[in-house]
Amino acid sequence: MASESNPHVAVWLVPIAALGVALLEMPYGYYQLLRVLVFCVSCYLAYRSHEDQEQGWTWLLAGLAITYNPIVKLHLGAEVWPFVNVGTILLLAVHLLHVRRMGNSRGRI
Repeated sequence: MASESNPHVAVWLVPIAALGVALLEMPYGYYQLLRVLVFCVSCYLAYRSHEDQEQGWTWLLAGLAITYNPIVKLHLGAEVWPFVNVGTILLLAVHLLHVRRMGNSRGRI
């Protein structure tokens, strides 16, 4: 990201950890909070990617935000969500590595 400073690594690690916990059997309320968390983080990271003119990441992260939208819910079924969660973990991890690599190449982070 070309912004002055990159977000703290916790912006990625908190939802990654929460998604990992979601692979266990949790109460329904946990999944509702998870939707809000992943939606907010995805929107924020999509905005940052857009500001940095990284259109590919902008669209991927916007897609995540749509998938986890807590207001207009995407009903995929309980058997599908674990796969979506693992895919989201991988996408956020790759994005974190990308941002850190870009920051290091620009003398930051």
